[in-house]
Amino acid sequence: MKNKDRELFYQVMCAMLPFGIKGQVEIEASTGQYDIYSGALEFTEVPVDVELLGINTDSWDIEVYRLSDIDVDLSEYCYTLDDFVPYLRRIETMTKEENDKYRSIENKGPQDFLNYAKKKLDYLYSIGVDAHGLIDKGYANEKK
Repeated sequence: MKNKDRELFYQVMCAMLPFGIKGQVEIEASTGQYDIYSGALEFTEVPVDVELLGINTDSWDIEVYRLSDIDVDLSEYCYTLDDFVPYLRRIETMTKEENDKYRSIENKGPQDFLNYAKKKLDYLYSIGVDAHGLIDKGYANEKK
């Protein structure tokens, strides 16, 4: 991930955090098989659905809550924001009701512009819409 994109990703994830962000991390899970040459246990990457609970602003370490049925203790793993892939929706997938609500957010004049813009963006974040093109950049998975 490019530094510019990494900073954008960090800012978006921090802004979306209060609204709940579901996504995915990967764990190394045993396949139950052993390498025939070395005898070492083999592992594979397994995706785990999680909800992002927190981001350490100094180290980019994240705290996640397991949503998948996979029986694994995620506290044994250390994840950073680079390991997290959020599930987001394209703006085109907004329902008529969501679009109506989005359009109903009012601008109360020039002094209110920043508050108006924040309300609009917060609404998109609250319904999991990708307002920054993270899906197209490959930094988020499209929510089905």
